[in-house]
Amino acid sequence: MFQDLLTQWSEEGKIPQEKAVSYLILAEVIFGGAIHPIRSLLAKAIKARKEGKKGIFVHSSQVEEAAIVNDIQVFGVEEEEEILHFLNGQRELNETIRDTRSLFKDEQETPPNDMADIIEDENAKHALEIAAIGRHHTVL
Repeated sequence: MFQDLLTQWSEEGKIPQEKAVSYLILAEVIFGGAIHPIRSLLAKAIKARKEGKKGIFVHSSQVEEAAIVNDIQVFGVEEEEEILHFLNGQRELNETIRDTRSLFKDEQETPPNDMADIIEDENAKHALEIAAIGRHHTVL
């Protein structure tokens, strides 16, 4: 689905074949060349890494989310021409790199809230404990 445009460009001779198989567009490309965000980006970025892709192109608003996945290049774009020019070496794109170790370390050192913040509602605490043990989602 997402590889179709790169395969098409490769067959038309617009980009080299090795670029078509090394990169993946994880965005919706609208008629006219505009790039739009997609759902389930993180899961698709992880799958792209598992498939051995060198890099992915995502909508610029989703670049921070996709950059959580390590060992794959992540580029934020707005138009399909940016991708085409990059793959042909006519333009540079800035790779987004996110240091997930420091991100998670900061969260561990200063946890936002804990069970001590729930006051006088034992039923709510009990419901959250059960949900956490069963790995269920909760809405308060």
